Amino acid sequence: MNLSASIQGIAALCSCLDRGHVLLTVNRRLSRHLTRRLNTFKASQGNTSWSSAEIIPLQAWLRKKWMECLDLGERLGEPPPRVLSDLAEHHLWERIIAEDSWQRKKILWPRQTATLAREGWALLSEWRLPPPSLQSRGHEDAEAFIRWSNVWTQQIQRKGVISSSQLMAFVERHLDRLQLPAGIVLAGFETPTPAMDHFFSLLHARGIELIPYVPETCATVPSLNVLPDHEAEIRAAARWAKQWVDAGMTSSLSAHGVGIIHPDLGRWRRQIIRIFTDVFHPGAMEWNALPENPAFNVSMGFPLLEHPMIADALFFLRLALEGQCTLEQAGRLLHSPYCTAGRSEHSSRALLDLRWRESGWRRVSLTRLQMMIGEDGGTPDLARMLERLVGLPPLLDHGSSSIPPSAWPRRFSEILATFGWPGEGRLSSSEFQIIETWKEVLAGLVSLEVVTARLNDSQALAALTHAVGELLFQPKGGEDAPVQILGSLEAGGETFAALWIMGLSDDVWPPRPQPNPFLPRAFQRSHGMPRASSEREYAFASKLTQSLLRSAPVVVVSAPRREDDMELRVSPLLQQFLPDPVVVSEDSGVESQTFAAPVLLEIVDEALPPLGGNPPFPCSTGVLKSQSLCPFQAFARYRLQAVSIPEVQTGLSPSLRGQLTHQVLSRVLRPGFSMRNWRALSDDDRTRLIEQACTGVMDLWKSKLAGRQVPQGLLVLERQRQVGLLQQWMRVEERRLTDFTVLSAESEGVLILRDLELHFRMDRVDDLEHGARILIDYKTGQVRYGDWFGTRPKDPQMPVYALALEGNLVAMAYGQISRNFKRFMGIAEREDLLPGVSWLKVKDEVGDATDFSTLKHHWRQVMDRLADDFARGEARVTPLDHACDQCDLHPLCRINESPEND
Repeated sequence: MNLSASIQGIAALCSCLDRGHVLLTVNRRLSRHLTRRLNTFKASQGNTSWSSAEIIPLQAWLRKKWMECLDLGERLGEPPPRVLSDLAEHHLWERIIAEDSWQRKKILWPRQTATLAREGWALLSEWRLPPPSLQSRGHEDAEAFIRWSNVWTQQIQRKGVISSSQLMAFVERHLDRLQLPAGIVLAGFETPTPAMDHFFSLLHARGIELIPYVPETCATVPSLNVLPDHEAEIRAAARWAKQWVDAGMTSSLSAHGVGIIHPDLGRWRRQIIRIFTDVFHPGAMEWNALPENPAFNVSMGFPLLEHPMIADALFFLRLALEGQCTLEQAGRLLHSPYCTAGRSEHSSRALLDLRWRESGWRRVSLTRLQMMIGEDGGTPDLARMLERLVGLPPLLDHGSSSIPPSAWPRRFSEILATFGWPGEGRLSSSEFQIIETWKEVLAGLVSLEVVTARLNDSQALAALTHAVGELLFQPKGGEDAPVQILGSLEAGGETFAALWIMGLSDDVWPPRPQPNPFLPRAFQRSHGMPRASSEREYAFASKLTQSLLRSAPVVVVSAPRREDDMELRVSPLLQQFLPDPVVVSEDSGVESQTFAAPVLLEIVDEALPPLGGNPPFPCSTGVLKSQSLCPFQAFARYRLQAVSIPEVQTGLSPSLRGQLTHQVLSRVLRPGFSMRNWRALSDDDRTRLIEQACTGVMDLWKSKLAGRQVPQGLLVLERQRQVGLLQQWMRVEERRLTDFTVLSAESEGVLILRDLELHFRMDRVDDLEHGARILIDYKTGQVRYGDWFGTRPKDPQMPVYALALEGNLVAMAYGQISRNFKRFMGIAEREDLLPGVSWLKVKDEVGDATDFSTLKHHWRQVMDRLADDFARGEARVTPLDHACDQCDLHPLCRINESPEND
């Protein structure tokens, strides 16, 4: 490639452009950067107006020249080949790969494979090489790529189209027909591809002056910082950048800005945004809650699919096309703010979601869903929306399975309009841009007509989903922010007032080789293709590092010392620099502000208003359990009525199976049941009674389970399981040495305890001779009777039952009925009352209690104290060990945010 002498600096560049030269850049970002620099320079020279120079990325300039060929060809009757859109190109590759995989009975993911195949084809175009047929022999993936490439070439020739990677070669063949500038300035082309070299040589051969632009360079020695981990490194860089911004916008900072570079920006983008938001805009902890003009800009956008508004749009389309809805999908619909009345009906929809989760149905049609919502009556706007949705005309007419791609944008728009998307409320600037981008992507489906005549609903939605997943969205205007956060490649050619390059550990920089899997590795290495070898990556990273180190008068480089449990080392490209830590100000983010004054947190009044006690506060025994486990839990659950949304559990959940077991037991071991009479029955009679009890319970539950759509076969299996459980449990009952009669089963009662009115239901009370009583509570999960004891018992339910029970209590136990255990667990005054149950062996918790009379006195004191604590408003966050494991109130108590828990 023959180039003229390079020019350096913005003044020299301005002089060239004033002569009519065109500035071609390696990417759009550099075009925008140099445009701003030139405008600032012109204004600094006293100009009030000036002609705009042509500053354009190379790929956009090539497309512009293709458009010239298009206009010329139409006049001459020789239209040039059309250029495939990225979506159409990917769709064609995907279809070729899918058909080949089906014919050869190979298992591949066509969508992911198509992306890699496109990259391989683009590499061959950029290196001006044909597919390596000879080198691919014996390599299954490479041979497959050769087959796909041959089909690809045949199809694009037959369709009269080219890919974007072939655009340069097309323009080369038509240079003599195009209007070309007298000179071209090249910016950012430090490592041009062979195709670029050849193209620029052809331009030079036609007398066009090619001038490389070199940005201003600075001779500086960077400060090397090694931080404990990635979090500390990012936060230090953010505080350092804020120091520069707070120091004032000098002319240099205003023109160049502060640069933050991370070579692995894609991986750390979320953490960087979170920390920079915390430092620059405390309180706006979500990216979409930032002010309209934030102090920092991240050059790498996010996939459009990640925005909840777009994710819900695709969800709505999928819902409409499928015509049915699962319980999980119904919950998502109810909570979406991006449909009709999503905000105004939010509370009533949340309650409806709660009721549906408790009902446990699995899947319904949209028509049935609309009827259910209409019958509920609490969300009329939602009901009308679904009525319009199910009333949409059929998508496909006359039994057709597909329609042209050009018909899908309108159809999708109709569906979204029926849903009321994007919802109520005023759109922010960013959201408005997102919707405009969505419209462009949706319209882009029309481009698929070049490669396919028709699409069915799943194909159209898959293509749209792929398009929004691949498109990186970046709100406009961010380039004016004083702090620019970039990837290492994007920063090429830019200059800064100050620069921090972070993430330079040896596992990241130089990057590891990542050769394309569909081109032979030796072939890629021999031609020096990107990411083909360690040597190539080292040389590339070294050259780029030196360029970046000269792009600002103040440069800081840094690396983390460790990542999780892995020790890291500084990149070998920085080993010539000695550590020179940069002093940064103390953090001013939300986290540091929250925990900066722990003394203030110690004087927060945690006492709440007392209950009053007249009349007594009605509640369940669970209030004492919660008060014992954690006072705040009791306050939140029983005074604030805080409950979490239950997880969706379709079919027969463990809790539902437990209820079935309880009811079956209460039918067999019902009041009046006598063990003496049971033992007198034959085995067949016992089995018949057990089966009758199980059948009766299952019949009773059939209507209740209809809404849960439990398969009939599952109900049959559950009945068999319940029969087996009960047979095994009755054998445990038969081992009891004393006869008994069931006095009560599932009996309800009330116990007044201080200012509390405790409502409860005891599973079972047995009557022995002389009025002795045994208290039994069935459990189908893991239990410990040791949880009854202590000054803060973990489960005081059974002690409350004991206090409420009249008569001579001689034993109390859990009846554990699970898959692994069928046994009694508890305490008894005599060892002959229940098999395996005796009195307490360790008496530290209850002093000298030797019988239930003294034990109940001890429990009365414990329960009175817990009741008093709850009634007077004791609600401190002081959980017992493991009390938080099954608690869902962490967002309220915020125990995990306390510095004592760090």
